[in-house]
Amino acid sequence: MPARRGHQVTALLLGERMVGIYNATTEKQSNYLRTDPPLLWRRCDAVAVAGLLLISATALAVSAWPASMVILLMAVLYAPLMIAARLVWRCRTRAQVDRALDIVKRPVAGHPLLRRVK
Repeated sequence: MPARRGHQVTALLLGERMVGIYNATTEKQSNYLRTDPPLLWRRCDAVAVAGLLLISATALAVSAWPASMVILLMAVLYAPLMIAARLVWRCRTRAQVDRALDIVKRPVAGHPLLRRVK
């Protein structure tokens, strides 16, 4: 979505990251969390699962089978729980950005609009 010179644009930020933009001149909006969603599975997750499996094997080798079973269960459940948590966070944040874009879309009464006059 172009935001050319002279366009009135409102950017929505989440921390330092831009998550949405509303162009009041063209009345177009874009929720960047919808158009370019972050990944649900990251490389660090594979390292965490491999580490948990290694710890489980080590615990089994020293005859600590109850600890080994608990750690193995954690390794099996880690990926689905992390993916579900990231999906819930993304859906919640996406809905917040949509609500914020709706608020920005509404005209504000009583505030004058400054324009450049030649």
